[in-house]
Amino acid sequence: MVTCDWLLKYAAMQAAGLARAGADVTLLCRDHAHEFGGDQGERATLLELAGQSNVRILELRGRLWDPRGAASLFALRRQLRRFAPHVT
Repeated sequence: MVTCDWLLKYAAMQAAGLARAGADVTLLCRDHAHEFGGDQGERATLLELAGQSNVRILELRGRLWDPRGAASLFALRRQLRRFAPHVT
């Protein structure tokens, strides 16, 4: 599992490379496009490229400390348990 809040450009390509090398890879990232200057399209294209290399994408939505995001955190936790990564 590759995780990041920033430097998604690097993390997504690292995850794609690991997947192409035969690893079962999940990329856990935030849903913001701050490092892309707010350009959601550029971010989506990058994640699509990673997905084409068989990288599973999990996105943590919303603001980090917003209590309304608790439901998505529980769903994310269930997905992470199913994946059960050996290395994060």
